[in-house]
Amino acid sequence: MHGVTDPNHQLIAVGYEPVTGTLVCQFKTAKWGYGPGVPEAEFMKLRHSPFAYRIFTCNIKGKFTATKLEGKDNYEQKR
Repeated sequence: MHGVTDPNHQLIAVGYEPVTGTLVCQFKTAKWGYGPGVPEAEFMKLRHSPFAYRIFTCNIKGKFTATKLEGKDNYEQKR
């Protein structure tokens, strides 16, 4: 996992599995997995953006299958 810059402190860190194209996001309250099929370029944008949460909401959220990995009540959301 790699720390990210988020002025709102919602998104804390991201990780990436290149074989499956799975993005892992550690938020303030839970850890979520997105994919498969997330391009590595999106992971790199999150790592290097000064507004990582904005990039996440525009490019990832709602576009890939989301699976809650840690936190209260694990569940999967199909998008």
